[in-house]
Amino acid sequence: MSELKVGDVVYLKSGGPAMTINGKAGMGSEWSCVWFVDSENKKADFKPEALTTENPKPRQKPMAG
Repeated sequence: MSELKVGDVVYLKSGGPAMTINGKAGMGSEWSCVWFVDSENKKADFKPEALTTENPKPRQKPMAG
């Protein structure tokens, strides 16, 4: 995976909502991420190994028929 940077949209490899990288967390190697649940802003720090730029669990599209 390419190097993550502020402003990238990322997901947890285990799934979950789209999040935006807001910056480095403290003095460590973790990334601070932000996202919304309804209109509530959420924030948490994650190790880069737990993040991916590709949605690991995309929603299934309904079949045409």
